[in-house]
Amino acid sequence: MNKNLISHEDALRIARQDPEFIKEERRIKPFYELAKQIYLKRKKLNLNQKELAELSNTYQTRISKLEKADLNPQLSTIIAIAEALNCEVSIVLKDCEDIRVEAISNHDFFAVSENQESDFSRTESINIQVKDRSEYAIPG
Repeated sequence: MNKNLISHEDALRIARQDPEFIKEERRIKPFYELAKQIYLKRKKLNLNQKELAELSNTYQTRISKLEKADLNPQLSTIIAIAEALNCEVSIVLKDCEDIRVEAISNHDFFAVSENQESDFSRTESINIQVKDRSEYAIPG
């Protein structure tokens, strides 16, 4: 085995020492979360991309790009897709924890070197969730 190779976890630990990497990771995370949620909801309903596109009055290519987190969709598009999936969209703005707190909670103790501690400040992020409406159904 090549001793120059490192694990994915170690590579992330090293990359997360860079404040710019952390900023970019926070920026793209909602796209991947949205992609995962749309894909999982679509599969749960046994729909293919073309069927979901028709139900949400959009194009199959748009669904494909969304599921690959390769598209910056308009909120109205996300809402239309959520409606087609019998879901609603919930948007939450929350303060990001200091990266040192996140590192400790994720057992990622080497994420921040001591000389970088003063570089981090609290920032805000957007968390977009697609919630299944059946969770809110009133038993009847």
